[in-house]
Amino acid sequence: MERLDYDSNQDGDLCEIALADCDYKVLWETGVLDELNSKLGIMIDDYEDEFIRIAQLPLAKKIVLNCVQIKQDVKPLLELLNQIELAEQKNTGVFFYF
Repeated sequence: MERLDYDSNQDGDLCEIALADCDYKVLWETGVLDELNSKLGIMIDDYEDEFIRIAQLPLAKKIVLNCVQIKQDVKPLLELLNQIELAEQKNTGVFFYF
């Protein structure tokens, strides 16, 4: 996370997902980003850089899992869940750049 803060990433540091505009719209319309913002005290939004901290990952995962159960087969939502799970495994955060 420190290397990301100082823009000194090394090969293999990042697992990036680039969302097409239509996928971002689908993700936004699920309401999961608003809920993450509200419950984690963050601001994932257009033209904002934001991240979910390591300590916030369990709650973020619970929020996304709840949304996945309601809105099954929403690809961008499943990708977000995968990113959160990977961050838990790697003991890092999830970063958003829209």
